[in-house]
Order: sequence, then C-alpha cells, then structure tokens
Amino acid sequence: MKQLCTFSEKLIRPTFGKLFLLFWMVGACAYAQIAVPDTNFANAIRSACPTCIGSDNKLLPPAADMKGLDVSSKGIKNLEGIQGFTSLETLICITNSLTTLPPLPSTLISLYCDLNNLTSLPTLPSGLVMLSCKFNKLTALPSFPGSLTQLAFNNNEVAVLPALPSSMIYLDGNRNKLTSLPTLPTSLRYLSCTGNELTSLPSLPSTLEYLSCSTNKLTAIPTLPSVLTTFYCAENLLTSLPQLPASLTQVLNCAKNQLTALPALPAGLKEIDCGFNALTTLPTLPTSLNTLVAENNQIFSLPPFPALLSVVYIKNNRLLSLPALPESLYFLNIQNNLLTCLPELKNGSMYLYIDADKITCLPNIPASIIVFNASSIPIPTPPVCPTNINHPTGSVAANSYVAKEKIESTATLSSGKTNYFATQSITLKPGFVASNATTFLVEVRTCK
Repeated sequence: MKQLCTFSEKLIRPTFGKLFLLFWMVGACAYAQIAVPDTNFANAIRSACPTCIGSDNKLLPPAADMKGLDVSSKGIKNLEGIQGFTSLETLICITNSLTTLPPLPSTLISLYCDLNNLTSLPTLPSGLVMLSCKFNKLTALPSFPGSLTQLAFNNNEVAVLPALPSSMIYLDGNRNKLTSLPTLPTSLRYLSCTGNELTSLPSLPSTLEYLSCSTNKLTAIPTLPSVLTTFYCAENLLTSLPQLPASLTQVLNCAKNQLTALPALPAGLKEIDCGFNALTTLPTLPTSLNTLVAENNQIFSLPPFPALLSVVYIKNNRLLSLPALPESLYFLNIQNNLLTCLPELKNGSMYLYIDADKITCLPNIPASIIVFNASSIPIPTPPVCPTNINHPTGSVAANSYVAKEKIESTATLSSGKTNYFATQSITLKPGFVASNATTFLVEVRTCK
C-alpha cells in the first residue's frame, strides 16, 4: 500500500487515463487510512465482504458500496471504522459488547443495536427511518430525525422522551422509567409503554390500532380510538374502563386493576382477561369469544357461554353454577368456587380443573379427559353422577352426595359432614336422622 500511495510528478499529467488512475489511487489511499481497530469488527466485515477490508484491517474501496452490514453476535466492543461505509443503509450490530457508537454514516436508514451495553447514542442520521436499541443501558435518547417511523427502545432506563416526529407509526418503550409521554403523532398505529411509571396517557391518535399500557400507575384511560383492535391495560389502578370500540376484535386484558364492572364488550372480541379485579358479574359475552379469563374476582353468576368458547379460567370466584358448556370448550378451570356439579361436558377431549372434595362426580365422561385437583395434580376421573339417589333406613357415611335429579333418604347420617345436592328435589322421609355430631347441608341446585 505504501507504493500505491506514493505519487510521482510524472503520473500527475492531465491525460484522461492517468487522471482516472490517479483518482482511483487517491480513493484507495483514502480508504487505506480508515482503520478498524476492533479485531472482531474487522473479522465480521471480512466475513460479510472479503473485498471490503485488507489484511491490515483497513477499509478498501468496496466498503463504500455496501448497502447493508450485519455484524451481530461477534463480540465487538468498538465500531470505529463504520464511517467508511459511506453508502450504508442498514446496520445490524445486535448482541455485542458495545458501550458507545461512533458517528454513523449519513446514508443510514435502519439501525439495530439491541442487546449491547450502550449508555448513549450518537446524533442520528437525518434520513433514519427505523431505530431499534432494545435491551441496553440507555438513560436518554437523542433528538429524532423527522424521517423516523419506527422506534423500539424497550428494556432501558429512559426517563424522558424527546419530541416524537409526526411520521412515526410504531413506538415500543416497554420497561423503562418513563413518567410521562410526549404528544403522540397523529399517524401512530402501535403504542406499547408497559412497565413504566406513567400516571396518565396523552390523547390517543385516531389511527392507533394497538395499545399496551400495562404495569404502570394509571388511574384512567383516555377515549379509545375507533380503529383499536388490541388493548392491554393490566396491572394499573383503574376503577373503570372507557367505552370499548367495535373495532376491538383481538384482545382485552384489564387484569389486576380495581374494576367493579366492565363496559359492554365488542361483538367481535376474541380474548378477554379480567382476572384479579372486584367483579361480581360479567356483561354479555361476544359471540366470537374463544378465551375467557376471570380468575380471582367475586363473580357469582355468568352469562351464557358463546358457541366458540374454548378456554375458560374462572378459579377463585363465588360461582354456584355454570352456563351450558359449548362443544368447543376443551379447557375449564373452576377451582375454589362453590360448585358441586357441572353441566354436560360436550367436548370429546378436555382438561378439567376442579375441587375434588366438592365435585365428586361428573355428568358424563368425555372420550379423552384429564382431571386435575386444587394443586393442579392429575387425579383419577370421578365417576358419572347417578340420576337419582335413595338412602334407605340404615347408616350413611359422611360424604357429599350428588344426583342429576332427585335424592330421597330415610337414613341415619354418621357423624361428620354430609352434603346432599340434587337438581330437582331432595326428600327427607320419616326415619331420617342427623345426629348432633353431624354437619348436614341440603341444597337443590341446577348444574346448568
């Protein structure tokens, strides 16, 4: 290279061929001066473009033509030399050991620098469209260029966001230290700010389709956009929800708040999780619903189950009965309720979680069923409940007795706790005896 960069006076004569050679040699010389001090970075460049770097770890002219460079997971600590890639549009340097970035090529459109140890970012190129800097140690972000449309900076320590460009459509700032958000762009379609310290949200743009604001300190939610399809607001301090738009067709997750009631549910909603609140009832369930999670509330009755429902998780409530179960239902968790019998199990394959001390028999046995007790341990499938039970004169052991229709008894109940449950009638005939040592409960209750 020394020979290449030493020019004689004879060479510099104004002929076309020699001028062309001179310009080529000057260019090559210029690139020879851009060194790549990090050996791992040099090797990563060499792997991606063997002609872009010399054996002395200095850039060669082809580096100026590279449009994309991926040097992920190469153990790189220093990206010095990246400025020599003067046409670079995409830089991917994920999962390295970077703590800072050098000045970036002005041509850069997309930057992915996730999973490093970055504490700051340099000035961003004026044409940058995509910035992903997730899982670093950033406490602040530089000003954003007006061209930026997508920003993902989740899992950092950012407390304040700069003004957002009007072009932005995607913003993911999960798990930072944000206490507020700036004015949201009117073009924004995706907003995820879960796991921050937000006490309020700004007005939501009418274009917003996805909103996740769980695990904050929110006490209210602003009016929801009419195009919103997915809404997560779990683990906040909410006592009510705003009206839900008809466009909400994917997910509503409002678990772990202080809700005592839910608004009307959109007809197209597929999944709802309203667990860990203070609900006593639920509104009419959408016909499209396939997943219902409502654990740890105070619900004592449920509306009819829609035909497409496949998963019901309603443990830790106060239910006395269930609606008819649809054929699509294959997962049912009803542990720690007041249930003693179930409606017909219509799905041929089911996972059923029960309190084995309360539900001692089933209305029918599906072709494939796995039953779990309160500790979520598989247990033998309970037998089918008898249609009628008749206890004649004599001693009857303390237990729970469940009949699909009627119970008649002239028996003497043994000491302990005995329960009679039937759906039509319970008749205690002359001669029936319950001693002072017996706790006896009689209840006529529908299983549907």
